[in-house]
Amino acid sequence: DEFPQPNAAPVSNNPGKFWLVNTDAGINALYKVCTHLGCIFPWSEAARIFACPCHGSQFKLDGTYIAGPAPRDLDRFEFRVLDANGNVIAASTDGQPIPMPSGAESVVVNTGRKILGKSHF
Repeated sequence: DEFPQPNAAPVSNNPGKFWLVNTDAGINALYKVCTHLGCIFPWSEAARIFACPCHGSQFKLDGTYIAGPAPRDLDRFEFRVLDANGNVIAASTDGQPIPMPSGAESVVVNTGRKILGKSHF
């Protein structure tokens, strides 16, 4: 129901276990489960990063790995952007961000279609 502004804090969707983020590259849906051992992680507004409290993995707003034992970037979900009539006006099927299209009314995230983050090891 709520779109984050570009480079603002992400919007949490607890039932779907994802973060809706909006970066310079566009919007994206990031899985809320750490790629290290599966912990649920919060957004740290003070540090402006996702920081896993269990083992210390850290990720940028776009889900890119910064530090810690996590083996890869955050996983992402496939999603569609709909207009007020429910028409698909943009979609990401590969986990990449897409620019927020004008006329966007809602984002539908397919939590059954997880795309693994890029490996760093």
